[in-house]
Amino acid sequence: MSAAEPRGGRAGRDGRGRGGSPVTAIAITVAVLAVVVLLIRERTRLAPASPGAITTSAPAAPAVPATSDAVPEASPGPAQTPAPAATQVESAPAVHAPAVSVTAARAHAPPVALAPPATAEATPAVVAATPRFTLEVATFIFEDRAQAERDRLAAAGHEVSVRSEGQDSSRVYRVLLGRFASRAAANRAAEPLLSAGTVQQARVVRLPKPE
Repeated sequence: MSAAEPRGGRAGRDGRGRGGSPVTAIAITVAVLAVVVLLIRERTRLAPASPGAITTSAPAAPAVPATSDAVPEASPGPAQTPAPAATQVESAPAVHAPAVSVTAARAHAPPVALAPPATAEATPAVVAATPRFTLEVATFIFEDRAQAERDRLAAAGHEVSVRSEGQDSSRVYRVLLGRFASRAAANRAAEPLLSAGTVQQARVVRLPKPE
């Protein structure tokens, strides 16, 4: 019996030693878990301050769409499309249909009769230009010599006539050249005739009255 007691006592001691071992393991496990939890919390608290967390944060991304939305509003591309409408509005009045009516009205308008007054004004001018003077370029007592002088001047292109005055032995034949409306016109015509030697004299006289 005395030998069995020591076994029992050893067994009791072993039982106590084995009974305390799980408690120690649990305590160690709890301590480890507590440390792990503390480390996780510490890392979680320090995570926003790390550079990696700043680069991976995506809240600043919405600012880019705001810029992209402003670009379409500033682009004037769509606003320039109505330009063709202005061109059509300007090109539309190019067709002037009333111009035809204006032309037709002018075509049917009665002509203004201005020609008769012009003719009426020209008639007094012709009357005023009636010749009243001539040039006496030669005087002969023989008719044949007067006619010869007339033929010579007429061949040169001048208007010449022969007029006789007096009776019997006192009769003379005068050679008359040209017909002029005024004395000044007759004098102007006489100058080139005398300077060229066509005639020897040129005296301005009045045209004789027709017989």
